[in-house]
Amino acid sequence: MHAIVSILAGAGVLLWPALYNGWPLVFTDTGAFLFAALELHPQWDKPIAYSLFLHFLSWRVTYWGAALAQCAIVSHLAWLALRTLACASLPHHLALMAGLAALTSTPWFASQLMPDILAATTALSVLLLGVVAERLSRIERAWLALLVVLGAASHLSHLAVFLGLLLCLLPVRKLVGLRAWPGQGAVPLALATLATFALLVGSNALMWGKPVVSPYGSVFPLARQLANGPAVDFLRTHCPGYLLCDQTEKFSTDSDVILWGRGSPLWVHGDETVMAPEASRILAGTLGAYPAQVAVNAARDSFVQAFKLRLGDSLTNEWLDVNVLPNLDRHAPHTAPGFRASRQMTERLDVIAWLNPVLLVTLAASLLALPLLLRRALNPRLNAAALLVLLALAGNAVITGAMSKPHHRYQARIAWLLPLLVGVALAAPRRAPDKPSA
Repeated sequence: MHAIVSILAGAGVLLWPALYNGWPLVFTDTGAFLFAALELHPQWDKPIAYSLFLHFLSWRVTYWGAALAQCAIVSHLAWLALRTLACASLPHHLALMAGLAALTSTPWFASQLMPDILAATTALSVLLLGVVAERLSRIERAWLALLVVLGAASHLSHLAVFLGLLLCLLPVRKLVGLRAWPGQGAVPLALATLATFALLVGSNALMWGKPVVSPYGSVFPLARQLANGPAVDFLRTHCPGYLLCDQTEKFSTDSDVILWGRGSPLWVHGDETVMAPEASRILAGTLGAYPAQVAVNAARDSFVQAFKLRLGDSLTNEWLDVNVLPNLDRHAPHTAPGFRASRQMTERLDVIAWLNPVLLVTLAASLLALPLLLRRALNPRLNAAALLVLLALAGNAVITGAMSKPHHRYQARIAWLLPLLVGVALAAPRRAPDKPSA
């Protein structure tokens, strides 16, 4: 009962930004996620998994259920981390939830109807299965595997972070002195991997007639290479032979403008069905012709992304009246008045202005405190968890910064794992170092 009460109370604490807003937080992409499953009209750049999650938790009745579920997932994962890596108790957990709610970006992403929060929950679920699976029940391991599938299948960047952590798991365990094989976590992780690929490939085969992980995803890295320059240089050198040869002088240096801007030269010759094969050809040629330049640009973009940690770029009301509100009016009209009156829609989310400095100080303090706390605990599992969190943050920066474009929300959505781990380490009992044998 203590666990249930603490987890639910923690979820309520994390929900405060939505309560303050008067409606669950949204983003311009939320409209597509909310109604893709309902209208059976998915968008090629958004996997269907998160749309199904939202649909089954709302049924067009209320969208508070989905926000509360996300907060409960985070609260439960924090409880499991405390219980398996340190010491779980009602005071410890509530203190941790209060700290995350007040000092980190956690509640802002947990309260938002976007798959962004699942980037962190996926990484945390992999961490628990990979490091402390033997301290979890069979039901808990199955639940964590399900969370991995939901998160990894909801966004391709989450999938990449998940696969990267899997590759790092055995070396990390060995480095900290644990057995390399993750024991009881191996089967859930393997099943989660298979289920994720089956869901992505199967849904794309059903919706687009393409049994692939991403039907048209190659246009994203192409837009980045066009904005950075190597793909434009390749076209100038190797044209004619490509559809975009007549557009080389028209590309912006902003990949978002290339992808979504009105009249973008990327879409002059056709939609994603036409341009995705073209993108794959140009990308292959660009990587072969300019590998050093592509690598340097990727390293720069990844570094920039790693330090973009502020809230706000996904909390404005930009495009909400076009991409979200009309769908609410059509499918759930009883929810629209509350949405119109929300602080986000009326530009009254003024708390963000003073919260961002707090978030940055918290992250800096966490980064400084973590090595000291790890040394104090002398816990190899806690050490493994810390390494995996740092690898998740680094991998997320590389994947989103180098493959798409650096945005604050990409790193802020997962950076709160660092303060979470500090909170867990604070609850870990101090262990005396082993005495050398005579």
